[in-house]
Amino acid sequence: DGDDLTVIGPTASRPLVEDLGRGFSTPAWIPGSHQALTATVGADAALSLVDVDSGQQRDLTAVAGDVRFVVHPDGGQVAVAHESPAGSDTDRTATVELVDLATGERTPVLDQPAAWLEWSPDGDRLLILTIAPLEATWHVRQPDGAVERTSTYLPSRTELRNYLPFYDQYAESPRRWSPDGRAFVYTGEVDGRSGVWVQRVDPVEPVVPLGAGRVAWWSPR
Repeated sequence: DGDDLTVIGPTASRPLVEDLGRGFSTPAWIPGSHQALTATVGADAALSLVDVDSGQQRDLTAVAGDVRFVVHPDGGQVAVAHESPAGSDTDRTATVELVDLATGERTPVLDQPAAWLEWSPDGDRLLILTIAPLEATWHVRQPDGAVERTSTYLPSRTELRNYLPFYDQYAESPRRWSPDGRAFVYTGEVDGRSGVWVQRVDPVEPVVPLGAGRVAWWSPR
């Protein structure tokens, strides 16, 4: 009654981690390595590195609740959205943290639940979306570690239904970030106007409307 992580090769497949728990997070490859990152669920939930050749597993840090993560382009750290494991279930607070994959050291980023995490192509910036009952807000962690609130909007129905619930699965395919990591794109309603919007972040400037659309991604070049 659990879920397994399996490696599928050219000619065969084999179990890598057994009984991760129902509803475990989408695993991610670590760039330039034979390691995968995953998160177990349950009372002893943890963010773990798994060597796909040996099957050896190393727990990095405790996590809780709905765990989502995206690996930095250089493979050295990961941005994690989860609930703080400290305290009782009723005392837990949603948080976004950076976790060093070598040491397990944690760096707080934002004490809010995240509905989207995405590293810029160069890894200098982290894009974070938080959602309130009637609006969503984009935040950007800048290279100096400061987190800037950039734009607030109402996501399009297409984004809400088809993309936001599964953002960690899209982290390595459709991109919101521009190739130079200085702007990102999104779709929805801003000040009563619906469409596609571009937000520059170096420096942060007023959001720019591009035209009509229900969903938009940036070309990789």
